[in-house]
Amino acid sequence: DRLYFMTTQAPVTAKHGQYFFTMDGVMSYMPFCADFGPFNLGMTKHFLDTFEDMLRRAEMKSLKLVYYTSTNPCDVSNAIYLLGTFLILQLGVSPQDAWFPFSQISSKAIRLYRDATWVPSTYDLHITDCWAGLLKAVKTGLFNYKTFDKDEYFYYDNPDNGDMHEVLKGKFFAFKGPSGRRKYLGSGRYTLLPSDYFDVFRSKNIKTVVRLNNKEYDRNVFVQSGFQHHDLFFTDCTTPSDTIVDKFLRIAEGAEGSLAVHCLAGLGRTGTLIALYMMKHLQFTANEAMAWLRIVRPGSVIGPQQQYLQDQQARM
Repeated sequence: DRLYFMTTQAPVTAKHGQYFFTMDGVMSYMPFCADFGPFNLGMTKHFLDTFEDMLRRAEMKSLKLVYYTSTNPCDVSNAIYLLGTFLILQLGVSPQDAWFPFSQISSKAIRLYRDATWVPSTYDLHITDCWAGLLKAVKTGLFNYKTFDKDEYFYYDNPDNGDMHEVLKGKFFAFKGPSGRRKYLGSGRYTLLPSDYFDVFRSKNIKTVVRLNNKEYDRNVFVQSGFQHHDLFFTDCTTPSDTIVDKFLRIAEGAEGSLAVHCLAGLGRTGTLIALYMMKHLQFTANEAMAWLRIVRPGSVIGPQQQYLQDQQARM
């Protein structure tokens, strides 16, 4: 009876015995297109740390804690996502039970999560899918929120530092594809070259690079520096052939060390193949895999790739 949730359009005024807090204005989802997703893993960890610190403070012991958010459906959804994540990871509640306190909220008051395209969504994920994906990641050893380094996460999340995320601990890193020559992107930013990744790849025990997009750089730059390199091209925003899937899984299953996988943005094609590996080897469902990937690397898996993963679930 200590934790409460409310939505409001008006400024809040705490009464005696209450403490109001929010993440509105502190964190927000930054879309690529018309997408909407859960807060990323670094933001999720930040909330858990902040809330746990709050609970440990002596002056909070006797107070009712009220998480409030605006009535904007995006804010409501991600507020629920954060609170449910606490219930699941800290208190051991199941995703279904975590949803129960929010189940009376109108479906019109929340926004479902969708892919990073501009066309109308054809496949949505629910908040409970994200909780299920997060819980599966904990159970399979991909995520330990007590030891997770959010500072390192935010560092490599920055496009200037690689736009790279470890989506499967000790196995897969997803990153934006480098270019063969440095190109100016505006606002003082440039594209990265393969050589910009050498030191960090070695520090992360990455020994294999898989490219899924058109050849934007000479693969020999990686090969001559001691990395295995494989090309498995398929068209952007499409689904892979069985041949591509078979080759990718064989490469991943036989590789020493970790693999760094990229397409153009490192989102759609990259996320799709990694999701298949997760479904085959870690028994993620399609929705759990997509949800986890979008928590770690927002924007992952787009368009027809979503239904494709659902269709492949039984095969994996």
